[in-house]
Amino acid sequence: MKHHVLFITLAPQHLSARRRLEDAQSERFTVEVYATDADKVTESMASRLLSGRYLGVLLAVLTTRARVVWVWGHDVGFVGAVAAALRPKLKLVWDISDVNPRLLGSGPGPAILRMAERLLVRRANRLFLTSPTFYDRYYARLVGRDRVRIIENRRSRGLRTAASTPPAEGPLRIVMAGIFRSPRVLRLIDECARRLGERVAFDLYGYAKRGIAPEQMASLERNPQVRLMGSFDGNQLPLIHREAHLVWGFVDPEENDNEKWLLTNRIYDAITQRRPILTTAGTASGDYAVDHRLGLALPMTTDAVVAALEPLLDPAGACYRALLAQMPDPATGYMDGEYARAIEELLDE
Repeated sequence: MKHHVLFITLAPQHLSARRRLEDAQSERFTVEVYATDADKVTESMASRLLSGRYLGVLLAVLTTRARVVWVWGHDVGFVGAVAAALRPKLKLVWDISDVNPRLLGSGPGPAILRMAERLLVRRANRLFLTSPTFYDRYYARLVGRDRVRIIENRRSRGLRTAASTPPAEGPLRIVMAGIFRSPRVLRLIDECARRLGERVAFDLYGYAKRGIAPEQMASLERNPQVRLMGSFDGNQLPLIHREAHLVWGFVDPEENDNEKWLLTNRIYDAITQRRPILTTAGTASGDYAVDHRLGLALPMTTDAVVAALEPLLDPAGACYRALLAQMPDPATGYMDGEYARAIEELLDE
């Protein structure tokens, strides 16, 4: 008889939720997805609380017949752990893509949240993290290593396709596909595009998170070397990168510690589409890119990035071709049943 797993998230349409579900395919269990029309992009935690979404999660964990409850997201983890504390035989998986910035701030509010997390995360039978740096720099003091599994946020195996060959001619096209989180990263794109002129082209797919000034997006829209391409679906990634030469994968370590520790999803775009990445030196993403020969880790200054791009402006030239030649097998950027194996392991305990 198959076991039952209940997967709960308040971001069901997010690519990361979908890739988890696609990877958690097993002959030993079935996954039921908690039904919700929530959208973490448009909703705040306060609105979720007032609308009763958290109450719905609480009741779902208290009443489920599943043997394992798998919660993805910090806020859902808090609520799920409270409910699971009342059901000691239930196995709880607390899955965190990154550390919520609210937990990393100073002052009484973040301190209270960290204290609550310290208590609640103890209820988790497993803690899933996407970067080993999250454990080393934050969770090692909260959870024993035996209860932690590092599962990188690789691309869904359902998206697996042959990587295309980059165009042999310029301009040097650089792609970023995702949420625009950092004003500093966007400003760097704007400045580099203006400095290099017609020799480069930036294609930005996605949308700006709350807090990005409309004036900054307007400046990018006026830049002749930048195209704002709008939202995209994961199935479009091969098409998005077909005409590209490089992936823009900068993270902003000045934003918060989470940006220092995470492994940006752009890493896996670089691997699966076989396009070298540009990312930030002195971060987990930068270290990963260098260690796995994925591209360049650079200081986040216009001078440094422009200087690094100058030798790469000719896509047929030796510098770009050498960077491309050292990249790993694109297959290593896709999921391969890691979530399924981690849950099967938990069921065996």
